[in-house]
Amino acid sequence: MQNYGTSGKFELQITGYHDLTTVTVHIPCDMCQLPQKFLKKIIVNKGQMMQVALPSYVEIVGSKLFSDVIKITADKEISVVSMNSKSYSTEIALLYPVNSLGREYYVVTPSTGPRGSFPQFSVFTHQGPNVVDIYPKAQVSFNGKTYSAGSKLTVTLKAFQGIQLQAASDLSGTKIISQGLVTVLSGHVCSWKNTKCNHVFEQLQPVSSWGKIFMVPPLPWQNKNDILYVSASQTTALTYQIGANKQTAKLEGGQVLQILILPRSPVYLSASAPIQVYFYSTGASYQTITYDTLLMEIPDSDKYSREYTMNGQVGFQNFAFLVAKTAEVNGFMVDGKPLINVQWNTIPGTEYSWGNFELPSMILTYRVVHPESPFGLLSVGIANLNSYGTPGAALEREYILFTWLIPYMCNNDGGSRKKLRRIMVS
Repeated sequence: MQNYGTSGKFELQITGYHDLTTVTVHIPCDMCQLPQKFLKKIIVNKGQMMQVALPSYVEIVGSKLFSDVIKITADKEISVVSMNSKSYSTEIALLYPVNSLGREYYVVTPSTGPRGSFPQFSVFTHQGPNVVDIYPKAQVSFNGKTYSAGSKLTVTLKAFQGIQLQAASDLSGTKIISQGLVTVLSGHVCSWKNTKCNHVFEQLQPVSSWGKIFMVPPLPWQNKNDILYVSASQTTALTYQIGANKQTAKLEGGQVLQILILPRSPVYLSASAPIQVYFYSTGASYQTITYDTLLMEIPDSDKYSREYTMNGQVGFQNFAFLVAKTAEVNGFMVDGKPLINVQWNTIPGTEYSWGNFELPSMILTYRVVHPESPFGLLSVGIANLNSYGTPGAALEREYILFTWLIPYMCNNDGGSRKKLRRIMVS
């Protein structure tokens, strides 16, 4: 999406989980003489992260239809992080594959920034025609027509086509309903609160992937308030605890509640129906630097995994924030070495604790593992007038083990045996 300023750097950071993985990155084009406008093929190995630079025209400026949708395919499992970077305005986001997409979404956008920056979101599809209904929470303009808050904007998207919409005020709570699967990115051209502005965005999860239990670690150096955006798709009873202070709220469908995070206070949220939670850091100072805003998805506890990868970024102080069961905070490994000297802090009202550790300032992928217990991981980086934040890429979640009895003929006398075959099913 649109970033603030000129001369951007747009790239994909692709991590392999198997050796000799073939990855193809291309931009399909129906109107071109060639099958695609952009094509890049790479081989990535297990534990390796490779960067793919993208052409400058992938940045979508303004409210409009666009066709420069990037298609990424691989013959084995990978994870993908998207980077959108301009001078003092950088953000990264973990991208999710097609099989995790949905048909119903609710937008989250911070609302304030300098002149020439806007709350924004984009919706795009890989199969068409796909009819998309958008119910904006603020006034938007598209194709020369103005749509007021609460109205309905309908657009039919071709395969590998999308729509980006921007507004002068908060678009949080905007509802998106599509006939087919869509991808939704949401954020702000360059949002600010306590410091200067920074580009922020994340790929949204569909309502079908929302959860009910969330634990949110604080940024320990923040001495002001960061913000949680909590979205509901239906009438929902919410209980949330900030430190020792427990509160309740009732949310209606489409409502987005902003919860102020007190300095150094973790947050525990429990909901009667699935919700989505996004962390918005409002900017702060750390040691000798002042960093800007970031927007970061908070995964629910059902999405915790025993293994993650995360990318450190050059020019940033890179941090991993962990949420783990208090009784099992020992045993973490980072790139095969024990994780030590982490100060763990309990999350009141839960059996969990949070901690963080710093990684070198370089572009490198890290593997974080706990041998027994699923945990949450957030990747955060800060630099002078810059920052980023996104979840770590989960390699596996809890599996259900099914044992099947498979009969097969194996005796010369025609007798049969039964062989136990164990199959891991996600």
